[in-house]
Amino acid sequence: MAYVVKAMCYLDPDGNGTASKTEAFRYDSKEMACLAAKVSNGEVIEILTPASRPKETKANQAWMKGK
Repeated sequence: MAYVVKAMCYLDPDGNGTASKTEAFRYDSKEMACLAAKVSNGEVIEILTPASRPKETKANQAWMKGK
């Protein structure tokens, strides 16, 4: 699991504010995220990353026939 700290906005690696979770600094441990949240008067938010499933490939003519 990954965690980010939110205090009015998300914090990037330099401690500056950013608007999106993708640019925010991700903490691997919840303890470090809690410490950063305590210093910045923010809250810890857990980031969930969905597992990507590989797509099934079809032959060139198979998709045309609806198989």
